[in-house]
Amino acid sequence: TRRFIGMKSKWGVSKFMSRESLTDPSNGYVIGDKSCVFGAEVFVAKKEAITQCIIPNYSKIKQFWKSEEFGAGGEKWQISLYPKGIFVGTHVDINVWYCGRERVEACFTVRIKDQVFDHEYEKSIKDYLFKKGYSRGLYNFIEIETMNDPKKGYIVNDSCLLQLEISSLKDVAE
Repeated sequence: TRRFIGMKSKWGVSKFMSRESLTDPSNGYVIGDKSCVFGAEVFVAKKEAITQCIIPNYSKIKQFWKSEEFGAGGEKWQISLYPKGIFVGTHVDINVWYCGRERVEACFTVRIKDQVFDHEYEKSIKDYLFKKGYSRGLYNFIEIETMNDPKKGYIVNDSCLLQLEISSLKDVAE
């Protein structure tokens, strides 16, 4: 899978198949006057949206932090972060909540931004079906020890920078 963006508007495959396989008549790739036809499947997603949340007073969060509702990819969403985890208590957990209409299929990437070295820690979910009021959890997102390590830069001045990138792909009929 390749992703076209403004900076990368062309893609190629350097070793798609050997020339020998392509030109071998028994494979049937070359037709008639030594012509062949190539095809590409292109899937166009709705506009990608990136939302960034600053989570203040990180150390004071008792159970979880939940964002206000926001628009992304033409839909409504919320994100919640569990600094001590939901179940096990060894990892930070994150949930992405769908607040839109009926159902939508979407891809998303969640990032915790390193505020010191400008790195990020991220996880992605591809092609997930959301129903209104439901969430998709990124359990075991990052170890609590790593998240709280001052040398990593994920928490600075008791605040965390959380980023959510969503591509709403399509509405899904009930």
